[in-house]
Amino acid sequence: MNSKAQLMNKISFICFLGMVFLLPFFVLPFFNITVSKGLLFSFGILLSAVFWIVGRMIDAEISFPKNYLLLAGFGLVITSFLSTIFSAKPSLSFIGHGFNIDTLIYTIFMFV
Repeated sequence: MNSKAQLMNKISFICFLGMVFLLPFFVLPFFNITVSKGLLFSFGILLSAVFWIVGRMIDAEISFPKNYLLLAGFGLVITSFLSTIFSAKPSLSFIGHGFNIDTLIYTIFMFV
Protein backbone atom coordinates (compact mmCIF):
# COMPACT_ATOMS: atom_id res chain seq x y z
CA MET A 1 0.00 0.00 0.00
CA ASN A 2 1.23 3.46 -0.90
CA SER A 3 2.21 5.81 1.95
CA LYS A 4 -0.16 8.50 0.62
CA ALA A 5 -3.00 5.97 0.58
CA GLN A 6 -2.16 5.02 4.18
CA LEU A 7 -2.24 8.71 5.12
CA MET A 8 -5.69 9.09 3.53
CA ASN A 9 -6.90 6.00 5.43
CA LYS A 10 -5.65 7.49 8.71
CA ILE A 11 -7.28 10.85 7.99
CA SER A 12 -10.54 9.10 7.11
CA PHE A 13 -10.43 7.08 10.33
CA ILE A 14 -9.58 10.16 12.43
CA CYS A 15 -12.50 12.09 10.85
CA PHE A 16 -14.84 9.22 11.68
CA LEU A 17 -13.57 8.89 15.26
CA GLY A 18 -13.74 12.66 15.75
CA MET A 19 -17.34 12.66 14.58
CA VAL A 20 -18.22 9.77 16.90
CA PHE A 21 -16.50 11.49 19.84
CA LEU A 22 -18.07 14.92 19.22
CA LEU A 23 -21.59 13.71 18.48
CA PRO A 24 -22.79 13.50 22.13
CA PHE A 25 -21.47 16.98 22.93
CA PHE A 26 -22.16 18.89 19.72
CA VAL A 27 -24.89 21.56 19.73
CA LEU A 28 -25.19 24.58 17.45
CA PRO A 29 -27.06 27.43 19.19
CA PHE A 30 -29.02 28.53 16.11
CA PHE A 31 -30.41 25.03 15.33
CA ASN A 32 -32.27 22.57 17.46
CA ILE A 33 -30.32 19.60 18.77
CA THR A 34 -31.54 17.12 16.15
CA VAL A 35 -30.50 19.30 13.22
CA SER A 36 -27.10 20.17 14.68
CA LYS A 37 -26.28 16.52 15.41
CA GLY A 38 -27.55 15.56 11.96
CA LEU A 39 -25.28 18.17 10.38
CA LEU A 40 -22.26 16.87 12.28
CA PHE A 41 -23.10 13.27 11.41
CA SER A 42 -23.61 14.03 7.72
CA PHE A 43 -20.49 16.18 7.46
CA GLY A 44 -18.37 13.61 9.32
CA ILE A 45 -19.53 10.70 7.18
CA LEU A 46 -19.06 12.66 3.94
CA LEU A 47 -15.60 13.87 4.92
CA SER A 48 -14.53 10.38 5.98
CA ALA A 49 -15.90 8.86 2.78
CA VAL A 50 -14.14 11.44 0.61
CA PHE A 51 -10.76 10.73 2.21
CA TRP A 52 -11.36 6.98 1.93
CA ILE A 53 -12.25 7.29 -1.77
CA VAL A 54 -9.15 9.45 -2.41
CA GLY A 55 -7.04 6.81 -0.68
CA ARG A 56 -8.57 4.10 -2.86
CA MET A 57 -7.92 6.18 -5.99
CA ILE A 58 -4.26 6.67 -5.01
CA ASP A 59 -3.91 2.96 -4.25
CA ALA A 60 -5.87 2.06 -7.44
CA GLU A 61 -7.55 -0.84 -5.66
CA ILE A 62 -10.96 -1.23 -4.07
CA SER A 63 -11.76 -4.35 -2.10
CA PHE A 64 -14.85 -5.09 -0.08
CA PRO A 65 -15.21 -7.95 2.40
CA LYS A 66 -17.44 -10.74 1.21
CA ASN A 67 -19.88 -11.31 4.04
CA TYR A 68 -23.62 -11.43 4.56
CA LEU A 69 -23.74 -8.33 6.75
CA LEU A 70 -22.57 -6.10 3.90
CA LEU A 71 -25.05 -7.77 1.57
CA ALA A 72 -27.87 -7.20 4.07
CA GLY A 73 -26.96 -3.51 4.41
CA PHE A 74 -26.90 -3.10 0.64
CA GLY A 75 -30.31 -4.84 0.47
CA LEU A 76 -31.64 -2.37 3.04
CA VAL A 77 -30.47 0.58 0.92
CA ILE A 78 -32.05 -0.94 -2.21
CA THR A 79 -35.32 -1.54 -0.36
CA SER A 80 -35.32 2.05 0.93
CA PHE A 81 -34.61 3.29 -2.62
CA LEU A 82 -37.54 1.31 -4.02
CA SER A 83 -39.89 2.55 -1.30
CA THR A 84 -38.77 6.12 -2.06
CA ILE A 85 -39.49 5.75 -5.77
CA PHE A 86 -42.96 4.26 -5.24
CA SER A 87 -44.06 6.56 -2.41
CA ALA A 88 -46.75 9.21 -2.78
CA LYS A 89 -44.19 12.04 -2.47
CA PRO A 90 -40.77 10.82 -3.69
CA SER A 91 -38.99 14.13 -3.08
CA LEU A 92 -40.10 14.16 0.54
CA SER A 93 -39.06 10.51 0.98
CA PHE A 94 -35.68 11.19 -0.61
CA ILE A 95 -34.57 14.19 1.47
CA GLY A 96 -37.37 14.94 3.93
CA HIS A 97 -37.71 18.07 6.05
CA GLY A 98 -34.37 18.78 7.66
CA PHE A 99 -32.76 15.68 9.09
CA ASN A 100 -35.45 13.04 9.28
CA ILE A 101 -33.96 9.65 10.02
CA ASP A 102 -36.44 7.76 7.84
CA THR A 103 -35.31 9.20 4.49
CA LEU A 104 -33.21 7.58 1.78
CA ILE A 105 -30.30 9.99 2.23
CA TYR A 106 -30.03 9.22 5.94
CA THR A 107 -30.23 5.48 5.22
CA ILE A 108 -27.35 5.80 2.77
CA PHE A 109 -25.31 7.79 5.32
CA MET A 110 -25.94 5.10 7.93
CA PHE A 111 -24.87 2.40 5.47
CA VAL A 112 -21.62 4.20 4.62
